[in-house]
Amino acid sequence: MRKLILAGILATSVFYAHATEKCEVKGSCGWTAVKPEQTKTDTTHSTNGIDATELKKLVDDKSAVILDARPGKYFDGNLIPGAKNIPYDAPEAELTAAIPSKGALVVTYCTNTQCPASKWLAERLTKLGYTNVKEYHGGIADWMAAGYNVDTKAK
Repeated sequence: MRKLILAGILATSVFYAHATEKCEVKGSCGWTAVKPEQTKTDTTHSTNGIDATELKKLVDDKSAVILDARPGKYFDGNLIPGAKNIPYDAPEAELTAAIPSKGALVVTYCTNTQCPASKWLAERLTKLGYTNVKEYHGGIADWMAAGYNVDTKAK
């Protein structure tokens, strides 16, 4: 019985080692082992991701249109300085009024990495012809965790 258990453990270990190597080296299996450095907040939810440090520079320079994509029931009144709360599903006229040109730098964000609203708004803006749209996937939670100030707006 012990030999059978040991054989099972050995077979599992060999399979795991092979599967892990195959995934990490070739990426050819259905799952990927998570490395410790990958457990940090993923700020590249969309292909044009931006992190808190980059966004802070844009806020300080006032060189971007920053849009909080959270709809009313999720909006808590906290905004990244200079941002406008324009939900992802706002009327097109509201979006075009907030963004000066199709080439303007626009950054979208929402609550945190679990919130899809910033991605939805970024995709929507791109479909409307805006060419310089970035997403801050960490959202207001990541911004505040980084110790940056927020503006407060009545709900």
